[in-house]
Parts: sequence; structure tokens; C-alpha cells
Amino acid sequence: MCIRDRHVPAQYATIQAAIDACDDGDIVTVADGVYSGPGNISLRIGPGAAGLPRGILLRSANGPESCVIDCTRPPGWTWSRGIAFNGGEDGTTVFRGFTVRNAWLNVGSGAAIMVSRSAPVIENCILENNTTGNSGGAIFCWNASPTIRDCTIRNNVATKVGGAIFCEESSAPSIIHCTITGNRAGGGATFGYGGAIHLEENSSAKIIGCEIANNRARIGGAIQCQRWSDGAAILDCLIRDNVADEGGGGIHCHEASPTIEGCTITGNTALWGGGLYLEEGNAAVERCVIADNTAQQMGGGILSVSYT
Repeated sequence: MCIRDRHVPAQYATIQAAIDACDDGDIVTVADGVYSGPGNISLRIGPGAAGLPRGILLRSANGPESCVIDCTRPPGWTWSRGIAFNGGEDGTTVFRGFTVRNAWLNVGSGAAIMVSRSAPVIENCILENNTTGNSGGAIFCWNASPTIRDCTIRNNVATKVGGAIFCEESSAPSIIHCTITGNRAGGGATFGYGGAIHLEENSSAKIIGCEIANNRARIGGAIQCQRWSDGAAILDCLIRDNVADEGGGGIHCHEASPTIEGCTITGNTALWGGGLYLEEGNAAVERCVIADNTAQQMGGGILSVSYT
């Protein structure tokens, strides 16, 4: 197999043009600059000529500070996204070293990145200032298992759930060594779950070695584990200075039983359960430092509630 490195803009005018030209195993290298407009936003890998998933390394030349995908909507566009992985991509597809900003969705989920029935690697990226009127301000996983590592995910907004990341339908992402800050979920009295991360419907994310700080939601200022997300694990994370208007400034679990181990949970604020709010589940909390959290009513550190 002959692997080709396809260069943007030296050989291809747009990022999508280079992707479309790729065979399995090829590389797309994007030079420093700000890329916007048709062909550079709402990207998609898609299947190759044989209709099978392609493994492509899509990378910037010099890292996310130097290579920006600006998803500001062109005139006449009703929405814009960074990139979608929905062609069955696996770990041989890698998205590395980009800043994705200013994506906007009215009703869809995953403004910067959408991953459906795929498992790509997303690494060393900055996802910032993206907004959705639905869920997953930066990333949406649907029955997907991406590896998300060494990323900064900041200042994203979801009107419903998952200010930064929303996972559902048996998704199992690995979120490793990421900094997730300043994100917000909510915009009404009904929603607003998981200022940084929201898991539901049997999703079992592994959140490892992350700093999750200064996020806000109605419920679960940093993380919300909704019913049946029992395989989730939150390991060796720093969860600090997040705010929930109601329950769980740091982490809120509702009918879920994640493992929370080796974490420092500090400086979080909520009405109930400043650090942790555990509701109708069997969360395992082990070897954690839970200190200096604040609840306006009950459970400054931990509030555990059972209705049986």
C-alpha cells in the first residue's frame, strides 16, 4: 500500500477536497492558518471507493494554536459543524492538532464534532466557543467509542445537556488527560444537565486524568451520570469550582452506579450536594479527596438520597 500525504492548501484548496481524494491509510496535513467556509467546515470522512470505512490521519502541521477551523456560518447556512465521524471509522482514523471554534447548531447535537457508530481518535485539539440548541456543545457521541485525549474543551454551550460532551445510546468514549473548562448546559427549566459531561442510556465513558473546572449547569455542574450509565468510571480527575443551580456541583448521579476513584473534588457549589449528589444508585466512591465544597441547603461534601 502506498501512503500519500496530501497537503492543504499547497495541493488541495480545501480540507474536504483532500479528504475526498484519500485512500485508506493516507494522511492529510493542513498548513498553518484559519480555514472557514464551504469545504473547510462541516467536514466528513465517509467511506472510500469500495464503500468501506477509511482510516485517515487528518492533522495540522504545527498544532492547534496555529491551525484553526472557524465554523462561523457562511451566508445562507442554517447550521455549521466542525467534523462528523459517522462512516464506521475506527482508531485508524485520527483527528489531530486543530482548533475548532464558532460552530453553531439550532437543533442538532455535537456542534464541533459528532461521532456516530464510530471510534476515531481525537487528540491534541482545542474545541472552543461552539454552541448548540440541543446537546453536546462540543462533542456528541451516539453509540460511539472515540478516544478523546490531550484536548482542551472550553467555553462551549448546550441548551439541553452536556455543555462540552454528551454521550448516549451505549456510547463508551475514553476521555483522557483533557482540560474541560467554562462550559455550560441549560437554557430553560426542563434541561441543563452536565455542565461539562452528560452520560445517559447505558453510556460507559472512562474519564481519566482530566481537569474539569468552572463549568455550570442546573444539575451536575461538572458531570451528570443519568440512569443506567453504570459502567462509567471517573478516575484520577481534578473536579473543581463547578456550579450547579440545583443538585451536584461536582458530580450528580441519578439511578446510575459509576466508579469515582482517586479524584480531587473541591470548590464546587450547589443547592444540594456541593461535591457529589448521589440519587438512587450505587456509585462507588474510593480514595477521593472531597473538600471545600458548598451546599446552600444540604450536603456540602456528599448528599446521598434513596426513595425506597
